[in-house]
Amino acid sequence: MGPAAVTTKKSLTTNKPLKAKSSLTRKTPLVRKAQKGQGKPAKATARARTRPPERPAIPADQPPSDQTPAEIIDALALRYAHSSDPQIVAALGALPALRDEDDPAWDDEVYWSGVAFPYLALAQVAAARRLWPAIRLLLDRAAFGDPGETMRGLRSSLEAIAGDDLDSLAEACLAAIATGRPGTVLWAAEQLLVLDDPRAYPVFEQLRHSEHARIRDVAEAGIARLVPDAN
Repeated sequence: MGPAAVTTKKSLTTNKPLKAKSSLTRKTPLVRKAQKGQGKPAKATARARTRPPERPAIPADQPPSDQTPAEIIDALALRYAHSSDPQIVAALGALPALRDEDDPAWDDEVYWSGVAFPYLALAQVAAARRLWPAIRLLLDRAAFGDPGETMRGLRSSLEAIAGDDLDSLAEACLAAIATGRPGTVLWAAEQLLVLDDPRAYPVFEQLRHSEHARIRDVAEAGIARLVPDAN
């Protein structure tokens, strides 16, 4: 694990602060030279301003690294709250899909700050505003597994967006499962598990033969709920 690694792979609910200082606020030597008047200020400043970001974009004024993960997510959500609904949807759509639980990216502070925390903050905002387009975007970017207990709150966000329209939520989950992407399938199936929608039965029957044990377990549980004597 490199020097930028943090302990955020642990539960987001343990209220333990991030230990490593954020590297996102460091200035490059080029920028420092431009600010001190060294080298060729005009050209250096121009290059520093036009250089494309090397890391995923997040809202300005990143929270200090002594905050807990939950506090960082809440602070990001407050910043996103100033954006319009289309901007929230666009920001979510611009995020890459979350890596699988066993991916080493989850040991990297930059990954948490640039991808995972924004995903969770945008999920909060989408739930508060009931942004329907976010349902599919969140599912399409869901991690396979539950790294740092990040994903177990997804179902609450989806249900908050859907409100009383659980039939449409079930339809969205069924469509998401058709993509075959493991993380999407897992968490769409987890949502269907509690909706008790009979349309999910043939899907669960198919998923009980998945190559992934976690998906098979959810499928078996879904079938047991829909047809208690099926097993």
